[in-house]
Amino acid sequence: MSETVPISTDLPHLQQLAQQLELQQQQMAHQQQLLEALYQEHMVTSGPQVPPVPHDLPVHPSFDWTPTPDLTHLMLTLDQNIFTSTLADKECLLLIEQYPPIQGLSYVPLVALPQAGRLFNCHQKAKENRLYTTQYALSAVFRPLDVLGHMLLLILPSEHMDRVFATINDIRALLLHTEGMLTAQQNHLALRVVNPSIQPQDGDCEYTMTTEEFKDTIASHSTLQKTLRDVCPSRNRFRPTSGTYLAPNPSFFRGGPSGDGGHPDYFSQQTFRLNNPFRPQQQNNTNRGPHRVAPRPNRNNTRDNTNTPCQ
Repeated sequence: MSETVPISTDLPHLQQLAQQLELQQQQMAHQQQLLEALYQEHMVTSGPQVPPVPHDLPVHPSFDWTPTPDLTHLMLTLDQNIFTSTLADKECLLLIEQYPPIQGLSYVPLVALPQAGRLFNCHQKAKENRLYTTQYALSAVFRPLDVLGHMLLLILPSEHMDRVFATINDIRALLLHTEGMLTAQQNHLALRVVNPSIQPQDGDCEYTMTTEEFKDTIASHSTLQKTLRDVCPSRNRFRPTSGTYLAPNPSFFRGGPSGDGGHPDYFSQQTFRLNNPFRPQQQNNTNRGPHRVAPRPNRNNTRDNTNTPCQ
């Protein structure tokens, strides 16, 4: 049989235990209040900032974080600007050489095709060199990143392995994407030197119609226009050629054609003008006529023909 534990019947001792229990409950309540205050302060300073909106629909918050002092102490470049911090050539080379490359992995960028390189002008050649230099500098980031993955594989616990290496793999994917974008710019530069009308294709953009539908519509419309041109007669086929005048039929305006074909003769008009009694008679001047030009005065007649010297 189980032994019964004797219960103390000392009243002062029980009062002391009750006071200690009450004091512990007060301390726990105070600690709970401190934890809630710290949590609220943390949510206000570093938590998602949701602006006030006039609706009750959920809004996607924006998250950011502040590195701890310990992390800033360990990573000395966290407080440096991303786009303005540079290294000297010798310092950069010494930093890269500290991390060995992976065997069989090429860190040297690709070069442009020689068929296109011979057509480059000075501006295009300088742009191609800048792209090559940027690719070469960016490829050096893979060496310490891959070494970091090798180091973490040996020291990380198994429960954190997937999460940490997923982050490292995302970093490598972004670096590969940037390298691919630089290669695409080199290819675009090589194509435009042959055909300047070539433009890069944006696969993420949505258009009003697909490329195949656009081509089919243009082809069918061109075929329809060609068929209509072949079937319908042209307006210029029945138009007389330039220089040809078709006189109207005189019988359409008169009862019958006149003796001169409906057109008065030029000589009959001149005879009418000469025999017109109401027209004043022209003087018989041989130097004036409708088709004659008055003779020019002789320059020698304006001077004295005598050879007498001037007095």
